[in-house]
Amino acid sequence: MRRTLLLLLLGAAVFALALGCSSGNGGTDPDGPTEPAEGSIGPEGGTLELDGEAKLAIPAGALADTVDFSIEENGSPTAPPANKQFVTGAYNVEPSGTAFTTPATITLEYDEGDLAGEDERSIVIYTDDGRGWEALTTTVNESDNEASAEIDHLSEFVAAVDIGSSADGVFAALRINRGVIKMPGMEPIITDFLQAWFDSTVSPCAPASPIMVDSVTCDEYVLEWSAVGTLYQYMPVIPIPFLENGETYTFDIDGGGQAPDLTVSIDFLDSSPCITEPEMDDTVSLGGFTVTWDVTGSENIWLTIIGVGGAGFVGVETANTGSYAFTAGQLNELSPAPYVLTLNYVNAENIDEPGYDPDSYVRAQVTSAISMTLE
Repeated sequence: MRRTLLLLLLGAAVFALALGCSSGNGGTDPDGPTEPAEGSIGPEGGTLELDGEAKLAIPAGALADTVDFSIEENGSPTAPPANKQFVTGAYNVEPSGTAFTTPATITLEYDEGDLAGEDERSIVIYTDDGRGWEALTTTVNESDNEASAEIDHLSEFVAAVDIGSSADGVFAALRINRGVIKMPGMEPIITDFLQAWFDSTVSPCAPASPIMVDSVTCDEYVLEWSAVGTLYQYMPVIPIPFLENGETYTFDIDGGGQAPDLTVSIDFLDSSPCITEPEMDDTVSLGGFTVTWDVTGSENIWLTIIGVGGAGFVGVETANTGSYAFTAGQLNELSPAPYVLTLNYVNAENIDEPGYDPDSYVRAQVTSAISMTLE
């Protein structure tokens, strides 16, 4: 049972590491969809709200008769529009097709941790009535983390941000990853994996418009195509370390005519730091706390506090001195809740090769993660 828990925690750290610069959950709810909201609204107008996630506001005179409405999260929405990432759940508002003589308003609540580093003002609400996603004119209330759009009929609604732009050549992201988890009284648990993706858009956080190539290897390791992640990946079935600190690793790409052939190398990090304080499942103060880790070095450290279930996000880059003190001011937008604290140690270089977008990169990264509670 304890080993299963450790592997689950390790998997969560690896998943956060794999997302790279996107630390959010893409608008999904880890506890599953909320129970539907139901209610009747007539000619006098009214509002129906789903537990602070989605709200339908109908003005007076928009309906001729009383209608029974519902809002329900769709756990399996269609894929997002090209180069977009969902930042809220997708919501079916029924009865689908119901028309309004005066526009109603749909409002979706988002979490800043799901924005993949994009500006809140770039959020757009999309609707899908069976013909594909269509963008709606959207107003963003940054203080309340809400996006709203006027609608003339009901269908499915979701909010998204743009995560990619047209690439000048092929965009490539080649990554050497290590995840480290330290449980109290135990040696660190380490898992290594390799990733590569190729895009027709610049999409540094996750594949947006994937391109398939003939083969991807990193030294003796062969990366296989993952249809789920739409990228190439090598990960042992049982989490074990296979990377060597300080070693140089070389990616060889056979583009097969879809991308230029490529050979590029990166030095793996000289150490694999892990968080020593707080410890796993500690409770720390919203008034401020100090993070310590067990290794110092020349490269900077990126620390993130990621809310579980959309409780917020804080990220800082700091010198690798072995400690960093979060202040109350940095934490003032977070709520008392469970969080994941991650430490990221990164060596990255851009790929400057003919046929590749200049934002393409090869990266070596070590991520250490713990769960904790802020209160």
